[in-house]
Amino acid sequence: MKNKNETWSEYLNNKNVRPKVYNLSLRRDEQGNFFAIGGQTLMADNKGHSANWVKVDTRDLVKVINEAGIKAL
Repeated sequence: MKNKNETWSEYLNNKNVRPKVYNLSLRRDEQGNFFAIGGQTLMADNKGHSANWVKVDTRDLVKVINEAGIKAL
């Protein structure tokens, strides 16, 4: 989980962070473009055997996805 003095951009760009699960809502327009819906982006914060969902800055997450690319599993 990110530190209080760390921005979401810094946290998401840190290559030493363990793998995380994100929940991102997308909308697609008539031209086929995708848009991330702000305020609804979540990350699973795993602590032992429990996980809490915490809000993530949508713009920072989309910026990291655009830079790193995305792959289907």
